[in-house]
Amino acid sequence: MQPNQSINLRPIGEYFTVADNIPAQLNPVSADHVPSEDALQAEIPELFKLCSELAGSDQSALQRVRSENPNSPALVDALALINKRMGMMLGYVLSQTHDDDYALTAHEFGGGGFRVKTGTAFNVGDKFQANLIFREESLAVYCYAECTECEPADENRFEATFQFIQIREQDHEHVIRHSLHSQTRHLKARAEQRKQSDKPENSE
Repeated sequence: MQPNQSINLRPIGEYFTVADNIPAQLNPVSADHVPSEDALQAEIPELFKLCSELAGSDQSALQRVRSENPNSPALVDALALINKRMGMMLGYVLSQTHDDDYALTAHEFGGGGFRVKTGTAFNVGDKFQANLIFREESLAVYCYAECTECEPADENRFEATFQFIQIREQDHEHVIRHSLHSQTRHLKARAEQRKQSDKPENSE
């Protein structure tokens, strides 16, 4: 993550977005293929369900260790590192599960959806089954999204906005939590950048 990345103020739906890069896979579907909430639950591959369960339990475990062992930062760091490596491994495994023409990188996301820059001009109203991979959280989300906006971004590229139209409640909560964690990392990086830029003035 680059230190100059910042909170993005363009919301998607009711939710703010942050600038962060996450792998996204889009699989076009017809409008009548978007499943109900119950059908989505049955449709989600087991690997995605496992990731969701692990993401919730791992975060709870880390929070419990932090609260019960405030004087053991090494233990917390070790568990966080294991969690991060699990996320990288799961991200790699999931990236190999689909071979399609819509393997992209979302550069903004939030509780309402995500944005991508691509050479493909999507049509507003197009619907997709979407896979989003959050390596920092050891999380993969299987959901459905609709293109709500597609505008020219730069030469031969477009910026498309996708809004969630069907997503499990627990996965939605994971996405919101990850956006808050990403926001915190942005603010810490910005504070560190300011601290570094102030050093020469303080040393004079």
